[in-house]
Amino acid sequence: MTSPNLSQDISLLTDALHSVFAKHRGEDAADLLRNLVRQCQELDAGADDPFAEPLQRIAGTSDDDLHELLKILTIHFHLVNKAEQVEIARINRERERRATTDAPRAESIAEAISHLKQQGLSLEAVLRVLERLDIQPTFTAHPTEARRQSILRQQRGIADALEENQNPALSPKERTAIARRIRRAVHLMYATDEIRLERPQVIEEVRHGLYFLSGPVWDVIPQLYRDIRDALFEHYQALPTLPTVLRYRSWIGGDRDGNPRVTANVTRDTLTELRQTVLEKYRNEMATLQREISVSRARLSIPPELNAAIELDQQEYPLDDRERRMLMDIVEQLEKGKPSRTIKGGTVDLGALSLPSIPRHSGDRNRTSPFAFTGNKFELRAVGSSATAAWPNTILNTIVAESLDFLATTLEKEAGKNPTPAKLEAAVRKVLKDVIKEHKRVIFNGDNYSEDWHKEAEKRGLPHLRDSVRAIPVLAQSKNISLFKKYKVMNNAEVKSRANIFMSRYVDQLLIESEQMVVMGRTMILPAALQHQQRLATAVKATMDAGVDCKDSKSSLETFVDLVQRFNVALTSLQEADNYRHDDPVKTATWLKDDVVPLMDRVRELGDELEAEVAADLWPLPSYRDLLFIK
Repeated sequence: MTSPNLSQDISLLTDALHSVFAKHRGEDAADLLRNLVRQCQELDAGADDPFAEPLQRIAGTSDDDLHELLKILTIHFHLVNKAEQVEIARINRERERRATTDAPRAESIAEAISHLKQQGLSLEAVLRVLERLDIQPTFTAHPTEARRQSILRQQRGIADALEENQNPALSPKERTAIARRIRRAVHLMYATDEIRLERPQVIEEVRHGLYFLSGPVWDVIPQLYRDIRDALFEHYQALPTLPTVLRYRSWIGGDRDGNPRVTANVTRDTLTELRQTVLEKYRNEMATLQREISVSRARLSIPPELNAAIELDQQEYPLDDRERRMLMDIVEQLEKGKPSRTIKGGTVDLGALSLPSIPRHSGDRNRTSPFAFTGNKFELRAVGSSATAAWPNTILNTIVAESLDFLATTLEKEAGKNPTPAKLEAAVRKVLKDVIKEHKRVIFNGDNYSEDWHKEAEKRGLPHLRDSVRAIPVLAQSKNISLFKKYKVMNNAEVKSRANIFMSRYVDQLLIESEQMVVMGRTMILPAALQHQQRLATAVKATMDAGVDCKDSKSSLETFVDLVQRFNVALTSLQEADNYRHDDPVKTATWLKDDVVPLMDRVRELGDELEAEVAADLWPLPSYRDLLFIK
């Protein structure tokens, strides 16, 4: 007997199918389909000629119409089969809801473990049983399973829609939307040839098998092991390490004795395809894990095993060490003009034995540089929160364009017209050798954020612009203006105007910040500090009046009074220094950098000290604790 849910799903799918068929072949063809299906459902298998009526109905049908009927009936059978699969899953889900520890779902893993427990087997004995299990489903490129992936994806989408449609909380609009999705999927199935007209290549068969391995199989296997683990915990209150009980095999692309088209090259390509697919799946899983893990050591303690593994990795694989050696080896060979080898990039250790090794690009060298080359791409360091990436990208793109122009022009000159491959390679080596010799001094394999690089850069004669006041005027130097003009990025006036705007903005922002710092210090921080000082003084006086020794409290009060006085003096100095102005933005900016910024730093330093001393209920600003741990 068909369940109401299954009948509803089949009716929904059939309506969608007939709607699509009527749209393409007309209502008469759709009526013929309905009548044929109905007659076949009502056949009397005991009759002398049970197919007489259906055969009579299609007797006058053209070959073209018969072909379309067979196609639509094939889709019908696939849809009914998909509805039955969804119904089986629904029934099992319902049985799972009714299951208990003593009465687990029939034919489930939980029932098997429960049965072993009832037979008196210990946990160790059950694990020995599991260790003996060796289930190995095998994929083959059988022609009867040659449906196209686009068809399979549509069928999977239909199954998902049927699952969603079972939700009793859906609104009528949501059910209408689901029906529309199903009609669209059925329409695409009807419009797609189910099998290719030409025999697929072996690598296409491999990808067809990977559709299942990287889709349903990949999703189900973890659930299988979770079911085993849950059942063991439920009956034995233990979470042991599980043996491997299921392995998938595939003949596709490796059937050298059964398929003459499978050559050594095909098998090699098959292994590459398999490897790339599983690596991509692992990368996606790791990316998902990275997004999910946001554990703070301040909130939770890290397990000792994980801490030990992290420390071991840091000792064994120091940051960027191998990458630096790899790329510098290439640079040194090019400088000598005779590159002959490449140190292999090695592998990336993902920190889990169950994950495969991932190759590391030999050019992935130093990710701390301002314009890092990380394997096969350049990376731009993040700009400030109030800045746009457009301006630094404009600068970098112009620089890269000039470099490529220079290299291309030099190569063309060295190689000459119509160069042979050998002459072109010789030209490339010579140009690279000359460029590296001239510019090798910019390469630094240490930490670009460290003071070591600042000192080293000065030793090498490289420009070291420590602040905006020194850096901004460089933009308007003649060589830079010529660069922008050459590539029609900006003209002379546009470059100089931007330099002036940048300097004026630097001045305006610092003036606003320094003035606001004085206001906040006078109206918020200083009053709070004085209130705290009064509390301390009142407590010290009351203690002394009571005849109790309070030398430590008195000393704390004196220290705090001194801190408040120093803060007040720093505020006054900043306020007085803030009166200077000059018509030249560069002179004003230099004064701000040299005179005002140090005073601002001093106020900030003393303000931080006050924040650590003033009572929390008096402090008027968000504290570091408030910012780090939002209540």
